[in-house]
Amino acid sequence: MSLFNEPTFWFTLISTFCAGYTVISNFLNRHKKLIITVNWVCVTYQNQMNISFHIYNPSTENCSITNVAIDFVVKEYNAANYPDILATRSESTAYSSPLPVNIPPRQAVAIILPFKYLPDGLTDKDNQNILFTIGNKKVGKRFFIGQKRINSEQLVRRLNQQLE
Repeated sequence: MSLFNEPTFWFTLISTFCAGYTVISNFLNRHKKLIITVNWVCVTYQNQMNISFHIYNPSTENCSITNVAIDFVVKEYNAANYPDILATRSESTAYSSPLPVNIPPRQAVAIILPFKYLPDGLTDKDNQNILFTIGNKKVGKRFFIGQKRINSEQLVRRLNQQLE
């Protein structure tokens, strides 16, 4: 009798392929990269740039962003690690998002980060190179923000909608 006629051979072969597929798909799902987009950018007084990010975690593991910085020539300008006041109303105040930001698996978050005391040339650039520290790794992303700029009045209007 041939080896190929044995049912145990076929069952073993099928189970080996299924186990291999499971290992590969789990590895790929666990190591998917974050999807980061910029919603809007607002430059306010004292060269403070407020950037609204939408971050989606497609992997099956938690992810943590510990630092965000704008890379400009030879210096990095870090986002404020503490909540900063963005807009106030008589009964409520809108704050920026604090760092670190924890993102659960297969979920999205929207955060607003302020970058303070930036040089004049940096706030006028349409292409920004932003460095994200995700876990222990630094990941650089380049964003075109020319069409996503809003003025201070639009910022207050958008934040007031969130406060309601």
